[in-house]
Amino acid sequence: MTGMGCQWLGMGLQLMQISEFAKSMLRSAEVLKPYKIDLLKVLKEGKTEPQKERNITASFVGICAIQIALIDVLRSLNVKADGIVGHSTGELACAYADGCCTAEQTILAAYFRGYSVENANLPQGRMAAVGLPWEEVKKMCPKDIYAVCDNADDSVTISGLKEPLEKFVESLKQKNIFARMVDTHGYSFHCEHILPIVPTLRKAMNEIIIDPKPRSERWISSSYPKSEWDKQESKMASAEYFVHNLMSSVLFNDAVKMIPSDAIIIEIGPHFLLQSLLKRTVGPKALYFGLMKRNEENNIKFLMESLGTLYVEGVNPKIERLYPPVKFPVPRGTPMISDLIRWNHSESYFVPKYSSKSRVFSLEFHFFSNDSYILDHKIDRKVLFPATGFIYLAWEALASKKEKQFEQVPIVIERFKVHKPVIMGQQCKH
Repeated sequence: MTGMGCQWLGMGLQLMQISEFAKSMLRSAEVLKPYKIDLLKVLKEGKTEPQKERNITASFVGICAIQIALIDVLRSLNVKADGIVGHSTGELACAYADGCCTAEQTILAAYFRGYSVENANLPQGRMAAVGLPWEEVKKMCPKDIYAVCDNADDSVTISGLKEPLEKFVESLKQKNIFARMVDTHGYSFHCEHILPIVPTLRKAMNEIIIDPKPRSERWISSSYPKSEWDKQESKMASAEYFVHNLMSSVLFNDAVKMIPSDAIIIEIGPHFLLQSLLKRTVGPKALYFGLMKRNEENNIKFLMESLGTLYVEGVNPKIERLYPPVKFPVPRGTPMISDLIRWNHSESYFVPKYSSKSRVFSLEFHFFSNDSYILDHKIDRKVLFPATGFIYLAWEALASKKEKQFEQVPIVIERFKVHKPVIMGQQCKH
């Protein structure tokens, strides 16, 4: 679940064409109405109150509403997660995905997170991404600047007061160290500069989450180190958990390292901001998907292509649920679609043609002379034809059709599977 930084003007508006997404967004909009927040206007304009320069509530509620809607879409398609992890405010969406909070609780938690920050008269702050390891950055940070997000082995977010942080970033750049400002609307999160909001936020969160539920094992916390996961405050998706989430360091790197190296990872947010970090930490064997993309001309198409690729990779989304259900029998006069379907002949493919003679391939093994070594391949005292023998036979057959020696025909072996072992009979024994 992505945190701050993935927001953009107009995010999610194209996906309102999807019924489940639109219903979810409209539910969130209704929840926010009593607080004088027009959610759809926020998505279009990026602000809740245009006259406020440091308006961060719009980003919080916009990102959160879209994450709730995307989770609702995935649920409707029967796509279920085996694990969940969030970055900073992304843990609010984790609570919804894990079933710990309702959609209403989640969007209100996002709203009061922004409200508490905007009304605390906090000093001007900044945050920046730095391309160095966590421990090294902690040692380098001067007064009033803190290493607050451990994103990857070579990526850390720092937070602090505006002027000292800007000077520190410039000094890093002069040393040819990667450093880039992050837009946080003039606030420095996850450090002591945000402490004044705690009373207001805690009071609001306690009113929202009256009966906290325990986090499931699926939800990997990035707010607490693994050594503290047995503590009660870490186990519960409570008001205190989310207050701690905003004040404490983001231990994203440690959390992500618990993801299996061959996982299918879906980043839920308005943009797949964390994908490069995930690839560096989880590795090349995992598959990475975003559901929305900033500056994408057609986000409906982008989402559908992501769902299609998920299907190819073995996930089976119930894609038919994105469309109105068809009830049978259909009324008379319902037009047929068969006359709308045409073969696509726009591309040509080479198809080798073989003569009737070349379709037959046979290879004789001499088990009592040159090929007797094969009889030494035994499992549980049974002589089995080796798996590599099947590869060899296929290779020889291909080479025969090309009228070449198999050593002259390079091949690539993919998805090879032996469905049934071939047991050599008594006549094959010495």
